[in-house]
Amino acid sequence: MGTLLNIFLQESQPGLALYKEKNMFLVQRVFTRADASVAFYKPTTEFRDHYKTAYKNAGKFLSNTVTVSEDNLKQVISTMWIDEATWNEYLADPICQAHFAARNAYYEANGITSERTTAVL
Repeated sequence: MGTLLNIFLQESQPGLALYKEKNMFLVQRVFTRADASVAFYKPTTEFRDHYKTAYKNAGKFLSNTVTVSEDNLKQVISTMWIDEATWNEYLADPICQAHFAARNAYYEANGITSERTTAVL
C-alpha cells in the first residue's frame, strides 16, 4: 500500500503530504466499461453541491483524483478522507445514498463494473 500512497500523494494536492501521519482513509474505485461510447456516470448537481458543502468545505474530505485509462475503458477515482469515520458518515448520508443508488443502477444497466479498495494510511 505504500506505493499506492506515494503515487496518490504525488498526483494530488501538494500539501496533502502534511496529513500523512493522521490515519487518513483512501478509497479507490475502478469503473470498467466494455465500450468507450458508453459514458461514465455523472453525478447530479444536487449531489455535487451537497458533497462540496458537507464534506469538502467542512474539511472532511482532503482530495479527489479522477483518471481515465489510455484506452478510455477504465475510470479510477481516488478519494482521500480525513479518517475512516468520516468515510462511514459519507456512506450513511441519505443524499449520498441516493447518489450511490442512481450510479449503481446506471452502471448495471450499461454493463459497467466497479471495484473498490480502501486503506487506512
